[in-house]
Amino acid sequence: MLMRNSVLSFEEIRPYRDEEVKAVMARLSQKHSFKILLQYFFPGQSIEDIEKGLMEVESSADFQDKYISKAIRRMKEESTQDLSHEGFEHIDKNQSYFYISNHRDIILDPGFLNFLLHREGFETTQNAIGDNLLVSALVTDLMKMNKSFIVHRSVERKDMLSYSQRLSAYVYEVLESGQSIWMAQRNGRAKDGNDHTNPALLKMLNLSGAGKIDENFLQLNLTPMAISYEFEPCDMLKAEELVHQRLGLPYEKDDKVAMIRGIRDPKGRVHLKIGKSIAEKIRYIPTGGRINDYFKSLANLIDREIWALYKLWPNNFIAYDLIEGKDQFWNFYSKEKKQGFLDYMENKLKGSKGEPKMLKEQFLLIYANPLRNKLEADLGLY
Repeated sequence: MLMRNSVLSFEEIRPYRDEEVKAVMARLSQKHSFKILLQYFFPGQSIEDIEKGLMEVESSADFQDKYISKAIRRMKEESTQDLSHEGFEHIDKNQSYFYISNHRDIILDPGFLNFLLHREGFETTQNAIGDNLLVSALVTDLMKMNKSFIVHRSVERKDMLSYSQRLSAYVYEVLESGQSIWMAQRNGRAKDGNDHTNPALLKMLNLSGAGKIDENFLQLNLTPMAISYEFEPCDMLKAEELVHQRLGLPYEKDDKVAMIRGIRDPKGRVHLKIGKSIAEKIRYIPTGGRINDYFKSLANLIDREIWALYKLWPNNFIAYDLIEGKDQFWNFYSKEKKQGFLDYMENKLKGSKGEPKMLKEQFLLIYANPLRNKLEADLGLY
């Protein structure tokens, strides 16, 4: 096990430091694409005003306050009917948290969390992002300015352990500095609506813990979070990719397109709920057996916590009844809601790539699986 007093360089993965911000802003201010992007989010400002504002940014927190929070607010206003939240009474401004979350949208999952944290007077989190999302120098700069650290996914097998050790050590360092972290419960989005924690993530987190396995996870202060979209971001793109995978057919996905579609497409209502730290529950996981059994037990605990926090919408009940061929949950939606969802699905199917029957089934599963998980875990519907 790696001790955290080992000398590790975090240069390849860390976000920008405040002393680097001026140089980054100077670089960004020269990019025409960045100015166009800011004009989209701040239509009332001239390019001259934007350039002046950029050069006055002093820190990542300053950038988030002046630009990111306002950009997220505009995304919220243009693509959602409402953004509601619960659970902020469970967190303390003087503590650091490891928010372990379901993952449905590349930008908006951590974006909405940090928008709400900022609005409620909490410090924003550092966010784990896959290196596959760094599709351009501009995106890389924006992500690192927005307190994102990088998770390398395309790593050769021989290098996997060293990369994992470095990432694990970085997580502990951030939390010990008093900052909080947002990280998805698995690599990539849950494209089928089925939120499950990958035990490999937990193995990585344990690598640089200095104590016993339960002590390491207690130190992390794992705090579950769930974000629930009434209309799943990129739902048909996800269905297309999954159908191609099922048929063993090649599918060329475009993360840049997914980011843009996720931001712009209507999402209806969105609900974000933070749970209580699971530290006390971790104490009851047996540690005397095989270590892999411990990781599986902890993953199952996190799954149940996230499923319990997930807010079900009428679309979830409608999709479940359509998949099952019943009217079991008819009292959770109206005829008008059902017809609206059917019309929405049929509109999405037009021009989509794949076998229509399989696409429809996969599309419905995206919405039905959150309800299936609650039912199978006997968690109640709310």
